[in-house]
Amino acid sequence: MPAYILNKHPQRNGEHWIHNSDKDCVNLPHPGNAIDLGVHPNGYGAVVHARARWPMARINGCSFCSKECHAAETSWDLEYRPC
Repeated sequence: MPAYILNKHPQRNGEHWIHNSDKDCVNLPHPGNAIDLGVHPNGYGAVVHARARWPMARINGCSFCSKECHAAETSWDLEYRPC
């Protein structure tokens, strides 16, 4: 199963992106700015895990390495459905 991390620093729109750390993503945060989320079957599981830990944060999948669970900017607060 792939490992996921959460960027401590938000994007310009306020979202904190989840990254698949097993992929070579151009947007991976510096290790000091990453929170280890552990391994999950897919990006959906990582997003659900992170949103449970930080319910007030805007959390989204990276549009490059976690496309399957990247929601459009206008729908970040909608419920995710399994990828």
